Amino acid sequence: FRSLVLVGVENDEALEAVERIRSLVSNLDWRSIVGDTPVTVSVGVASWRRGEDSLEAFLARADQALYGAKHGGRNRTVFAE
Repeated sequence: FRSLVLVGVENDEALEAVERIRSLVSNLDWRSIVGDTPVTVSVGVASWRRGEDSLEAFLARADQALYGAKHGGRNRTVFAE
């Protein structure tokens, strides 16, 4: 995925959903496709702030959380504050 939008879910539900995806991907046996190269997922999660957010601000927070996940060691989920 490049982006995933979960409508009508609470923050903890969103984190749980993307964490399941992250875990499934990292636990699959990818060796027949990529050899010994690890395949992982880094995820940045942001919650829409109704009445406060522009689309640009929302996406920027999600992007910042994604880079936080990558810089934190990859293969992790980070929630934007």
